[in-house]
Amino acid sequence: MERDDGLGGAFITLASSISSSQFKYTISTGLTVGRPYRVKISATNNVGTTVGNLVSIIAANVPDTPTTGPYRELGESNATSIRLKYNIIAGTGGSDIISYQLQRTEDDGTGFFDVIGSPANYTATTSYTVKGLATARTYRFRYRAINLVGVSGWSPVTYLQPAAVPTTPRPPEYISSSDDNIVL
Repeated sequence: MERDDGLGGAFITLASSISSSQFKYTISTGLTVGRPYRVKISATNNVGTTVGNLVSIIAANVPDTPTTGPYRELGESNATSIRLKYNIIAGTGGSDIISYQLQRTEDDGTGFFDVIGSPANYTATTSYTVKGLATARTYRFRYRAINLVGVSGWSPVTYLQPAAVPTTPRPPEYISSSDDNIVL
């Protein structure tokens, strides 16, 4: 088994004999977080040697767990939709964030399900308009970050209701006045 220096350079030998029954090997020295290491394994017998395919592996951790939940973007929501924003995760674990996964609950408040950013539809966007919501219902929202190594924990849950900006109030109506008061 060999690996490169994480910069695409020459390979160094990690182990020269791994038995066919050994399925696990830990590389724990000489790694730099965030570098993509190429690893290859060779098989040798008395007839010759075969080199397997290269595998690229990043030395990294999962991203940090968000410390705040998603929040409403004012002015962009209405009675049936909510424009959500969520914070960029600074602690990437050493690997770029490839997606933010946003979830919400059903109309009755049960069961979280994916809105955007799941493994089926990765997106690095940090805002999204959730449409088709029922007016005056409370929805729960949460998100997490995904990098090449895995997923962070979920953010704290945010409780939001879709709501429109109120209608313009009527102008005040004059009733009476005196030298020390005005009645509207």
